[in-house]
Amino acid sequence: MGELHIWTQVTNACYQLKHLKVRYRSFYTNKGPVHPNRGYSRLQHMWVVERMMDIAAHKLGFDPVEFRLKNYVQPDQYPYTTVNGCVYDSGDLPLSLRKALGLIDYEDARRLQEQTRGTGKRIGIGIGSTLESGTNNFAQARLVNEHIPFAGNTEGGLVRLGADGSVYAITGGVAFRQGHETTVAQVVADLLGVGYDDVIVHRGGDTALSAQTGFSGSYASQFAVTGIGAIVNAAKQLVGEIQLVAASVLGATPDEIVLEGGLAKVRGDDERALPLDAVAGIVHFAPGTLPPEVAEEVGMVGRAVYRAPFELPDLQRKYGNLTLTYASQIHACVLQIDEETGEVRILRYGMVDDCGTPINLMVIEGQVHGVTVHGISGALFEHFGYDEAGQLTAANFYDYHAATAYDLRSLSYDSVVSPSPFTPVGAKGMGEGGGAPLHAICAAVQDAVGDSGLVLDSFNPPERILSLLRGRDNDKVKVER
Repeated sequence: MGELHIWTQVTNACYQLKHLKVRYRSFYTNKGPVHPNRGYSRLQHMWVVERMMDIAAHKLGFDPVEFRLKNYVQPDQYPYTTVNGCVYDSGDLPLSLRKALGLIDYEDARRLQEQTRGTGKRIGIGIGSTLESGTNNFAQARLVNEHIPFAGNTEGGLVRLGADGSVYAITGGVAFRQGHETTVAQVVADLLGVGYDDVIVHRGGDTALSAQTGFSGSYASQFAVTGIGAIVNAAKQLVGEIQLVAASVLGATPDEIVLEGGLAKVRGDDERALPLDAVAGIVHFAPGTLPPEVAEEVGMVGRAVYRAPFELPDLQRKYGNLTLTYASQIHACVLQIDEETGEVRILRYGMVDDCGTPINLMVIEGQVHGVTVHGISGALFEHFGYDEAGQLTAANFYDYHAATAYDLRSLSYDSVVSPSPFTPVGAKGMGEGGGAPLHAICAAVQDAVGDSGLVLDSFNPPERILSLLRGRDNDKVKVER
């Protein structure tokens, strides 16, 4: 039942839906367990809504681009409250779509599509839109059981200045290749005025490091909000202590002390300055030289907790904000289908993300590439099918083929920056954009197939594409004006 309320974080998907009713059925099965491992983005629900929009556009004779531009949540509507009370914080989906289309040269792709008609090589153009809800409000658990004692979200962080002037940063989040150490070091270095390489980062998992809270961890695309929020708060505490010590030694007030180039110095007077290792040395080895009120105040350790600004949802109406941020990814692709074999070849692929204020551009682009490859792989190569006898048909990595660099062409990337008004540095969580490529591929297949068949499955290998060309599922969906 947990997934039932998790997808409600993105009930509207990217669109201005005013009325929505969903019915669930749960099934027990003896099939092998599966679980999303990368780029999740609530893709079951998001894919269905994208398919609905795309099918409606095709059936009603609209250009899928114009259909989306009219129905996306518009930039001037943010913060946008969805039908179930979630609040989309910021974004510019039309701009993201235009940039994605620019990456694939949309007008030229349409010309190419016309030029290849009747050649046996069909060209399809597809769009995939997805939201990445980040930083859960754990009060959502109460929608399932009102007595569960969860609510809100927190993360801890610790930043300290060692006796030798070394800077240590400890986060409660546990990274698994998302580059948390890089972004933590970058943020701490900026706040303390030291070099990036001068910051030693320890990630979570060890309660002895005193950086954990009950909600610590890396999930729900939240680290850029909760993890960095806690680190920012902790670093600011340490900055305050450094300013207090330096001010007492240099004969200034704390607000006159600035931290730059590894020094604590009086603003506008470079001659009155202390290296940070000197500040640490005084606190650790000569506290008796400090005024008592200062010596009792400082320890060169900042520990803080970031608390996400959530309220409890209305349990009677099942209404309320269930997550804090909404990053987005809009993808566009051009592919070619061989009418004889059903083989798909990707010709052009563009990805545009909006994760608010970027912290590290290389990390962000790497995350976007990662989820894109997983999404494309899920659309064309990876499957977990069973035959009529219940035997798994992809029991090895020959049949279950995860995409590699040999299967893909170069991916073009761009970004949009829509700072979140709800987070410490305007950043949103990201890295869960796998729903965008999953649908971009499906939409491009549909565009290539045209009215011959209807794409109602997210996995479309050559044999399914051949059946689509023969009219598969064409009568299963009715669209009325």
